[in-house]
Amino acid sequence: MEVRTIKPEDLDSTLDIVEEYFSDLADYNPDDAVETVKTYTAQYHYTWQTAYIDSTPVGFVGGYIMAAPWNEQKLTGYITMIYLVEEHSTVINYETLIDYFTRWTSELGGTRVSFIAVEPELQNNFNRFDATERRID
Repeated sequence: MEVRTIKPEDLDSTLDIVEEYFSDLADYNPDDAVETVKTYTAQYHYTWQTAYIDSTPVGFVGGYIMAAPWNEQKLTGYITMIYLVEEHSTVINYETLIDYFTRWTSELGGTRVSFIAVEPELQNNFNRFDATERRID
């Protein structure tokens, strides 16, 4: 499994799995999903990393990094979305996505990673692994 930031030509195929991820939401809007992916790939404090098997997207991890309100030096990465299609939905593959996000957080000076689903209905995607907080050493 390869994990990387998407290229412009990958957007359509990535949006197919984004639609699967958001399908549990009653108010899902495909246009908003496109804007979400654009935001997560274009702004420096966000990241969107897609998992591929060969050239087929099979999952993604998205989130952002920010400073604590009481200490600008204390940066935390927040995973807000994580998903793998059913046939690749293993703990090892989820851990791989988390490792890539953790590496990105560490490169920006972050010291921990927290997990927060963007919507309560999507929390089940975090239940496959220990989705609390991880410190970066």
